[in-house]
Amino acid sequence: IQGSSFGSPDVSIGVRCGRGSCARIEGNTITGRGGNHPYGLWLENTGVFVADNSIAGGCPTGASYGVLSVNAWPRLENNVISGGTCNGGASSGAVYTGLLVRLADGGNEPDVHSNAIDAGGSAGLACTGVAVRLEPVPGATPPSGPMAVFRNDILRAGLCTTNRVFIEADATVDPRILENNDFDPFNAPDALYLDEGVTTLTLLVDVNGLGRPTTSRLNISADPLFVNYGIGNLHINPGSPCDGAGTAAGAPPVDMDDAARSTTSPDIGADEI
Repeated sequence: IQGSSFGSPDVSIGVRCGRGSCARIEGNTITGRGGNHPYGLWLENTGVFVADNSIAGGCPTGASYGVLSVNAWPRLENNVISGGTCNGGASSGAVYTGLLVRLADGGNEPDVHSNAIDAGGSAGLACTGVAVRLEPVPGATPPSGPMAVFRNDILRAGLCTTNRVFIEADATVDPRILENNDFDPFNAPDALYLDEGVTTLTLLVDVNGLGRPTTSRLNISADPLFVNYGIGNLHINPGSPCDGAGTAAGAPPVDMDDAARSTTSPDIGADEI
């Protein structure tokens, strides 16, 4: 599924679910493809179940997004998500985001579990890559407390020259649970975590001690040993530090290939060795 087949539209979307629409998105390859702002998957005010997909933004002239969640409560599991990339024709200054979560007051929060989320981008290009970004919904009342669950996800900041793994846009947005994720140090990210839009955290100990010890813990920061990142094969090799490093809390029973996961110590990411 692709949002455009040729040309450069201002907005290109692979799949869009809004206002309670969509029940299940599973087993697809989805891309926004190209244009100024390509989106792989746009979710708004919906609790859709999203599993076992390959989802990418595209090749932007402005900014691309693998998945956008706006005041939504989706369950994302076993997906390989990328902000996109360009095979030639890449634009300097473009922004690539794997997952953009916009939060508002009211309790709608995404549950993001056992995915591989990569900013993408183009190697050596003066672009910006972000694996995950949290921000308030524009014009809405911001959350009254921490929201959004992230467990057992591999988070990679991608190929751009400016890159961060996880960003809180400002002080109004915080994840409620952030545990057993891999903050991948690939390409020496400028930050593993940008706290409240101002504080740059480059050490794992600071990520795990964000002042919310019951919600930020047991994360790792290590090369997951993907089989072949260059061609998008984000299975992990034997010996990966992600092997057995996940939490069983809320974990899916199988991985992206329908292989059974450990019931006590599943792997981090979409693949179970």
